[in-house]
Amino acid sequence: MELLLLFNLSVVMILTFTVMKKGLNPLENIFMFMVLEFFITSYFSILYVNTKVWELTNDVSGFIAFRLFEVILLPFAYLIYFNLRSAISKKLGRIVLLFVTVFITLILEKVLVILGIIKYKNWEYYLSFLLIIVLMLVIQLLQVTYKKLLKKEGIWT
Repeated sequence: MELLLLFNLSVVMILTFTVMKKGLNPLENIFMFMVLEFFITSYFSILYVNTKVWELTNDVSGFIAFRLFEVILLPFAYLIYFNLRSAISKKLGRIVLLFVTVFITLILEKVLVILGIIKYKNWEYYLSFLLIIVLMLVIQLLQVTYKKLLKKEGIWT
């Protein structure tokens, strides 16, 4: 069941990203996707392989569901956030969008915990919140830097 749920959510995220009007140019989207993949997979690997504060299920379908969450669902959710963020000009709208995105991400992680795909060991839920905020801040800084580089090189005006 969890595999089907995560697969359907992944398809919805990919379709949403595909049909939405993008606020970032294609080079920025490709760059952001690669950076998000790198940071998210590294972040999760550190949590469940190196520090062992998370324990993943031994069930194959649960493990595949977690991989869908890690490799497809989260990066596309953040890509949708950054594309919508660039389209919103008001500061209040950006703040609301940030909180909605963080809330959705935390809810998705909590669903994985409820389904038994992730088990917390010496890990608190607020740490996930802090790491999501830090991740989004780092990605935003990298995106701004990359955009400046594109403008400097004359690729994007």
